[in-house]
Amino acid sequence: MAYSGRERRKRDSEGPRLSFGELAAEAMRTRIRETRVDDAHWAHTVNLAWVRWRIEDGRYAFCGLRRSFDFLTGEMGVSPVEVDLNDLPLIEKHDQAMPAGCRIRLGHVLQGHDRWWSSGGTEDTLRWRLGWLSQQMRFRLKSFLDASAPAA
Repeated sequence: MAYSGRERRKRDSEGPRLSFGELAAEAMRTRIRETRVDDAHWAHTVNLAWVRWRIEDGRYAFCGLRRSFDFLTGEMGVSPVEVDLNDLPLIEKHDQAMPAGCRIRLGHVLQGHDRWWSSGGTEDTLRWRLGWLSQQMRFRLKSFLDASAPAA
């Protein structure tokens, strides 16, 4: 009996395959230690996984991983109130005067323009890319939060 590529992958795997949301949440939980707090709020859909947690100044920080077809991006956000990541307005620069609640894509932070990265085509490369994007968000999150802090 011949198998299609999809059937063969499923048959050869060691157990059930994780969804994109589960893989993305695992990558963020592993690499962004702030997401491991007890009151972190996790959400994921077919093409988006995100987490929200409260930071020291009372605001909420966000990190998310988003997929569109075979491309991925990361998003960081901040808000004075509990909202969903998609409810935050998307900005392109974090050195401009930012609204109280906003989000920015990782491409704008790293390269100055909206950039999406290839998922790689296999589950192993997808896991690697999700981990890399999570690590980049971890490295840049503090400067984003500092830039968005309300004036004292």
